[in-house]
Amino acid sequence: MNGDAPLIRTDILSSFLDKAGDFDLAFATAELSDPKAYGRVIRREGKVTGIVEAKNYDTETMGPPSGEINVGLYVISYDLALSLVPKIERNALSREFYITDLVALALAAGYRVDGIVLGRDTNLLGVNTPRELSMMEEYKRAQIVDQLIDSGVVMHAPDLVRIGPFVEIEPGAEITGPCEVYGKSRICAGARVSSHCVIRDSVIESNARIHEFSHLDCAHVGRKALVGPYARLRPGAELCEQSHVGNFVELKKARLGFGAKANHLTYLGDAEIGAGTNIGAGTITCNYDGVNKHKTVIGDTAFIGSNTALVAPVTIGEGALIGAGSTITRDVPAGSLAVARGKQKVFAERLRKTVVSMSEPVKSQEDSPKE
Repeated sequence: MNGDAPLIRTDILSSFLDKAGDFDLAFATAELSDPKAYGRVIRREGKVTGIVEAKNYDTETMGPPSGEINVGLYVISYDLALSLVPKIERNALSREFYITDLVALALAAGYRVDGIVLGRDTNLLGVNTPRELSMMEEYKRAQIVDQLIDSGVVMHAPDLVRIGPFVEIEPGAEITGPCEVYGKSRICAGARVSSHCVIRDSVIESNARIHEFSHLDCAHVGRKALVGPYARLRPGAELCEQSHVGNFVELKKARLGFGAKANHLTYLGDAEIGAGTNIGAGTITCNYDGVNKHKTVIGDTAFIGSNTALVAPVTIGEGALIGAGSTITRDVPAGSLAVARGKQKVFAERLRKTVVSMSEPVKSQEDSPKE
């Protein structure tokens, strides 16, 4: 079987083998209105006499092509292959060796040869050009989407949805296009994926919600968890049940416990976040020191104030509270309040006097009192 025919199915192979019977050499053919670059099948009085590659077909000597093309699917007896394959010669024009030359060689040697017409099935065709590759991809995309819709998956704008062949989507899941799901991803019943999302090798549990413009790569989203919009879950990201990752939040090798939230403008890398913890906007786990990666651990029900930098390795205890704008470099015990920032200074009175003095008019020399 030719390697450039990606859509051949098991039922096609079974049908071909059944029809090939006891022939020493049988090959599959299809009928096309436009044969393009496919090898042409030559027949005389209905019987196969050979296969000619498209670039070697001469209409003056061979007549107009019939539209019957070689699919690139063969059944060849061992004896025939042993005897005739060594006799295939390099083509004078292309300098290639053609397996299709076996047809003429086999007929000349008295072997039983036949071309099995399998119809006009698109699944039979091969890929020879970028345009044909695009056509095959679109055909397969539509086929996969149609099968999912028939199984009970809800698809909005299905023409804009691209689902890979190894993706599993359970009936009752809801997908809105444009959307792309690839690899060995699995989307469970009740999960909803909004438009403009890209998902690779990720699991989305039941009743989870992926909002618009989110990217997931090797991530796991638990039941009833919320992601996005504009969230990025990198490899190793794990959201436990009912946890939240909001807009412009990035996770890498980070686990959010049950009900934990990171709703705005945050990077969590190499981190373990406890259940019920709230991560304020602008929080960063500083996990890389220029040589090695280090881990940040945050206990249950902790509160991390906005614009906090957690310099790993560091542990924040259960129920601890970190003041906004802090840079935390040491462990914080459970139930403690930690603030690490410069003391605020107010210069309101001094500033007022400066402004007043600058606003007073400058006296000219004439205005000065005479001695």
